Amino acid sequence: MCASPSGKQRFMSDPSITAFLVQLLCEQGGCLTVSAIQKYLRLPPAQIGCILQEESSSFVLLEPTSVVMPLSPVRLCTKERCQGCQRLHICRFVVLGKCLRKSCAFSHDIHSEANKTVLKDNKISHLDMKELQVLLLLNDPSFLPELCTDYKKPGKDGGLCTKGAGCKGLHICAFFAKGRCQNARCSRSHSLLEPDNLRVLQGWGLSTEMAQNIQLMRGNLCNAVQKQDKKQKVTVLQQKVSTVSPTMKDPGDPNEICLYYIWKFCKNLNKCAQVHYHLPYRWQMLGPSAEWKDLTSMEEIEKDYSDPKNTSTKHHNIDFKNMTSSLNQVRRLSTASSVAKPPDFILTTEWLWYWKNEHEQWVEYGKHGGKEAATLTSKDLENAYLSDKDKKAVLNFEAGSQKYEINFQDMLQRNLKYGTRKEVRRRPMFVSQEEVRRIKNSGKPQVIPSYWDKTALPNVGYQLVNLHRHSSEFKDIETEFEKTMSGYSIQTIKRIQNPSLWQVYQMQMEKMKKLNNQKDVLEKKLFHGTDTGHVPTICLENFEWRIYEGRVMVFGQGSYFSRDASYSQQYCQCSSNLKSMFLARVLVGDFVKGHVSFRRPPTKPNNPKQTYDSCVDSEQNPSVFVIFEKHQAYPDYVLEYTEKTTSDAPVQAWANAASKAQNQGEDSANKWSCLIS
Repeated sequence: MCASPSGKQRFMSDPSITAFLVQLLCEQGGCLTVSAIQKYLRLPPAQIGCILQEESSSFVLLEPTSVVMPLSPVRLCTKERCQGCQRLHICRFVVLGKCLRKSCAFSHDIHSEANKTVLKDNKISHLDMKELQVLLLLNDPSFLPELCTDYKKPGKDGGLCTKGAGCKGLHICAFFAKGRCQNARCSRSHSLLEPDNLRVLQGWGLSTEMAQNIQLMRGNLCNAVQKQDKKQKVTVLQQKVSTVSPTMKDPGDPNEICLYYIWKFCKNLNKCAQVHYHLPYRWQMLGPSAEWKDLTSMEEIEKDYSDPKNTSTKHHNIDFKNMTSSLNQVRRLSTASSVAKPPDFILTTEWLWYWKNEHEQWVEYGKHGGKEAATLTSKDLENAYLSDKDKKAVLNFEAGSQKYEINFQDMLQRNLKYGTRKEVRRRPMFVSQEEVRRIKNSGKPQVIPSYWDKTALPNVGYQLVNLHRHSSEFKDIETEFEKTMSGYSIQTIKRIQNPSLWQVYQMQMEKMKKLNNQKDVLEKKLFHGTDTGHVPTICLENFEWRIYEGRVMVFGQGSYFSRDASYSQQYCQCSSNLKSMFLARVLVGDFVKGHVSFRRPPTKPNNPKQTYDSCVDSEQNPSVFVIFEKHQAYPDYVLEYTEKTTSDAPVQAWANAASKAQNQGEDSANKWSCLIS
């Protein structure tokens, strides 16, 4: 029972709500903020607080972040032959995903009578296997990989592992792993997010996000144990500590910008230890009186800094490497890293990690840059970087057949086979002042495709991003183009980044899904030919069939797209030899054979209230698609191409040879590069 300040009883938690909340948390990966829970439950915060307070055996509230996680006493029985106990009897590898052992001594049946009883008694029988997996991973230490035998040794040699990078054990405090470390000054590691531990967990099949949530839970359990231990040793000092507010106990990084202030309101006002500022970044210069003063052109400085190719900016003549302006020291204040906060926190700083390829291009980790994409992403690197306090860690990863290591101290990437080194940079994703205002008004960040260049996002309109000829993005498009255009050669491919059009396109997709009972909408990548003069208008405003009025439209009066570039080629007109063609994303959905008289798709015979989404030239083997709603398409790329001549052949042969050599290794690729130049 929860009571109001006046002492009156207000609310008794409903078991069905508790069950729903446990399932919701597990469905979302193990944690949500109170504000996010409120959106799902549609209950006032006070009522949610009462549920968490009354059901303290089912939930834990982590302060000061207001993150809620599910608790459970359910554990797996680790005995191969158990005579009967109150634990779950199932192979942990089945729960994790799949057991590969030929003769496993443990049960593989979660629905056995004994297991059903355990699940029912603990009020979690409604969870599916994936949700149960999350609950057990957070609470049951037996789901973690084994600890390194060298690391857990007692005595002076304890903690020293002799197995090197190939060690498959966790280097972590054994008591912390069980959530029972009572020593606040424990010398063993309490971080599952350290590079070696994260590598072991990922090899075990756990995602970085899951590892982060387990870390939160283990840390909270150990803190609770330490607090309980302190309560048993009551002292005057402890009585003083107990009067300190939660905010004073955990003041936060004084060099970070306060997320509560930037979002809406910080209740601690001038007592808050963090910086109160209206942007998620703040550039300052140290003045002669030893005071930090804000710089002008702050948005322009941030935009230049966000681009990894820049080592300086003309604004105030700032050197980014040394963080100086002439002889004056410069600093950049920032909100917390996005990987250090739950996803519901807005306006955190998303740090992106880049490496410099052989073409002097900066490529984000996990993205293609002329070779195979790295197994590590920016998020993985940021997690490892934040967990490495001394920034001396060396992280190993693979990209295709090549193996590499990253040194955080030197910010260098080294190829372990050839010894070649590439520079690494960590830069924030640029957020304009206009975007900050939009996020604060809408409560959520701008959603853009993961493959877009985050340094080229205009506030309004569009920006064209040139694709490198050696990138897989370029080659994939070129392959589709050349299927029917063998006599032509692509000169450039430019990605069209128009955030406003993309948002409208996504809204149209959601609308079509709702009209189709939440079924996924069929999307295709199709070509569209046009006059070169129409290219800027389409990039800015999208495709519009009315600019082609006067043409005979045999499948209906709409915008035409084709599977084959050769069909679209008929409509590519230009006064020079250089022609333009679009490759677009098109929501074709449910289609029907078109007709010259159609001004919109006809209704479906089995549902006269619902129309088809598009028209085609042939229902059995469609190659031409017509849409009548402009928001059903997004202009993804614009291609510039010319007709091949005989002089192109030797150049193409050299390019093909160089590409082949590049796939055989960096050294041979460099030799071909020298020959070509």
